[in-house]
Amino acid sequence: DGLTFTFHLRPDVVWHDGEPFTAEDVAFNFTAAVHPDNPTFWGPSLSTLKGLTAFQNGTADSIEGLNVVDEQTIQITLESPSMSFLDTLAFVGILPKHILGDVPAAELAENEFFSKSPIGTGPFKVVEVVEDQYIRLERNEDYFLGSPKLAGINFFYPDSTTVAAGFETGEIDLSSSLPTEDVERFLNNPDFNVVFQPSSVFCNVTANVERIPKDVRHAIQFAIDRDTITDELFMDSQLSIPFYHHLGQDFLQPNPYEKEIYYDPDMARELVQSAVDAGEWDADHVLDFIFNGEEPSEEILFIQQFLADVGLNSAFRGVGDRAAFNQTYLEEHDFDIVSGCNAYGPEPDSVNIYYKCGYGAEEGGYNASLFCNERADELLEAGRAETDIAKRIPIYQELQGILDDEAAIIPIRLSVTKWVMTSRLKDATPQYYGHLTNYDAIEKWYLEE
Repeated sequence: DGLTFTFHLRPDVVWHDGEPFTAEDVAFNFTAAVHPDNPTFWGPSLSTLKGLTAFQNGTADSIEGLNVVDEQTIQITLESPSMSFLDTLAFVGILPKHILGDVPAAELAENEFFSKSPIGTGPFKVVEVVEDQYIRLERNEDYFLGSPKLAGINFFYPDSTTVAAGFETGEIDLSSSLPTEDVERFLNNPDFNVVFQPSSVFCNVTANVERIPKDVRHAIQFAIDRDTITDELFMDSQLSIPFYHHLGQDFLQPNPYEKEIYYDPDMARELVQSAVDAGEWDADHVLDFIFNGEEPSEEILFIQQFLADVGLNSAFRGVGDRAAFNQTYLEEHDFDIVSGCNAYGPEPDSVNIYYKCGYGAEEGGYNASLFCNERADELLEAGRAETDIAKRIPIYQELQGILDDEAAIIPIRLSVTKWVMTSRLKDATPQYYGHLTNYDAIEKWYLEE
């Protein structure tokens, strides 16, 4: 019935400090993820846990749907089916209860465990963290899949402009941060391997729907020449692909609800004028265009010019500090438009964090645009609860039509990840999933001397 999941944990897994990994850790982790004092990214996908409402309103001390059967078995029960549940489990890392169990939920996210002394159960363990410089890991001899071949791994935080030099001096063996202009010199070098990998990260323009009327948002859809951006800035579209619709999963195609979006500056000008004639837009308004950083990127400069060409002038406002940017963008919604990148996964329910009504920073979400559509919320709930894939397709197709029409988030391009690695690094298969890096089977990677 899609309501009860029983997980049998491996008995040979231990934390990096030697403590056993148990079902108590799993129950603690999911309880922390949905605690009202600790809003997280995972909230909506775990919202169907049985007994969650009673726990969150304080009438129950624990969540009925989290049942620790024994040390190696946990049973999770949902109030209603949730197709996003298993997808969520693929993202959520488990935290050690024996270290964090007594930390108040409201203080959990800021605990120094995460920044200074994290432990896990994986093939490498953290031994040193130097903020803004590097993280040093060493081999976990007790890893349950066998001791890794590499003695350790060093993660560096270099300026992207120094990555090429790091490769050439032998300091770096793997990176996805090499600037586009440096990639070509490594493509035909036998000492390096370059792998292009389509990602699920798409870059976009987000509009504050309480400031920007729909006709103007539609104008932005047609004003931006996506092909020019990807051709000029991303190696003739090798490193980025024009992207038009947030729900881009192949299984939703063809979609009868989908709006046809293309580069048409004349149509964009007509839409801007329509908003002016209706008294919804001031032709002299200068868009408050924010971005994270000190200087606008080339891509943002392109976007600004495309908008200016259709009568939408803008002034840049760089917010350099990430915390300050998140406050401006997610908490205060103090902007007209913003250019950035978001992730979506194979599970279409992943878009709920951007579009669910009222799902902002305080709730653990990313609805910066202030988008709210009652029908869209109904479809998000229906799609999550429907277990028949064939019946899910028309639900998300209709949702895509609404997202296209509302144009709160306007997709521009789909990122292609470029992995550059030295030829001495063997059996390495890094991947991106959303904004997360998956170092698949990293215990098997090795360096050929």
